[in-house]
Amino acid sequence: MEKKIRNVKKDLADHLRDLRLDRNLSQEEAAKMCGLSKSYYCELENGVRNPTLEILYRIALGFDIEMEELFHNVGKSSIINTKK
Repeated sequence: MEKKIRNVKKDLADHLRDLRLDRNLSQEEAAKMCGLSKSYYCELENGVRNPTLEILYRIALGFDIEMEELFHNVGKSSIINTKK
């Protein structure tokens, strides 16, 4: 059976990139603000990682935003197909 879902990892990754670029930060600077390694932060921006709630909280603190702002536009991207 094929199930259609939205690509939420990509949406979150795109939003993180936008937040960083709006502040004219490098990935290294953003990672440091959030208390993350540069490689982990880069993987988040590339949609490779699934962040935990704790990591999302640290990102929100680092960018000085409310957690719900991290989910702005998440779930609004194109639908992808998965098999279940």
